[in-house]
Amino acid sequence: MIGKLTGKIDGIHRNILIVDVSGVGYRVAAPAKTLQKFAKTGKRVSFFTHTYVREDRIALYGFETVEELNLFEKLMTISGIGARLALAVLSAGTTQEITKAVINSDVEFFKSISGIGKKSAQRIIIDLKSALGDEQEFDFEKIQLPAYNETVQALKHFGFTASEARKALRDVKDKRRMTTEQLLKETLRLLGK
Repeated sequence: MIGKLTGKIDGIHRNILIVDVSGVGYRVAAPAKTLQKFAKTGKRVSFFTHTYVREDRIALYGFETVEELNLFEKLMTISGIGARLALAVLSAGTTQEITKAVINSDVEFFKSISGIGKKSAQRIIIDLKSALGDEQEFDFEKIQLPAYNETVQALKHFGFTASEARKALRDVKDKRRMTTEQLLKETLRLLGK
């Protein structure tokens, strides 16, 4: 289908740019930052596009860089994330900021996007991390527990690996209410079995 459009901005309606290419106006949905950048009509633009085809709809999504397009397409492969949410994610930050949020397992970054809850945020992180080729272990506990990292570090000083420490922490019940000392005591008890 259409992979790239080059033309002039003929108008903006909501989150849609009208791109005039040799007298034909294409409706192109784009991230918010792109809409702001090209707010003035008459500007010459070039977009890498994704053609979205469904039974009841055909739409074009435009991106300034191939990286944005690739990220959009990776987001669309995630269960429960359609074109609208994928575009919302790209509107929330640059590709570098989104990649950093994925690498750091930053659930809050994705939860701040309208329409994305905790489970969807975790799914995005897991699926994008594997798509981006990052093999870091996922652990959403550390985001919620300030004492989590301290306990992992303390267990490493006792000679346990980070993997053993994380596994023991996953097995601790009522960990959200525990201090670092309580977590350490409980994980040492579990590791001692």
